[in-house]
Amino acid sequence: MTKGFVTFWLGTEEYAFDVDHVVEIMRLSHLTPVPGASDELAGVINWRGRTIPVLELAARLKRPASSPDERRGRLLVLRTPAPFAVRVDRAGELISSSVATPIEGVAELAKENIRLVQLPRGVLRILDPASLVGAGARLMEERTG
Repeated sequence: MTKGFVTFWLGTEEYAFDVDHVVEIMRLSHLTPVPGASDELAGVINWRGRTIPVLELAARLKRPASSPDERRGRLLVLRTPAPFAVRVDRAGELISSSVATPIEGVAELAKENIRLVQLPRGVLRILDPASLVGAGARLMEERTG
């Protein structure tokens, strides 16, 4: 069981990752664009001496795009076999899993590897970074291939 969730916003929609998957939350820094990349690849950054891809999460989830706001925009660096980052409109908060009740049986969201939990304030969508890794690896291959 996860210890909690790191929430963030894409437009008016709130999402989260399990806290164990988030390595770092950074201010929206300069992204190096990748010529010819799809809309899902926002660019790359130098993170701790490594070049890592930054996914445009709204495009990956097929949500309306928003304009990056350098004051509120953040990069969430995620732990997977290889780190990558996602661009989000703003960071939210850390929520303990003790206040969350899993919601089962939402087939359409399960296809997108999104699970739901009920919080006292409403429903929270939890994303699986492993399902995003394939996109990040594919996009980096396109860049270098």
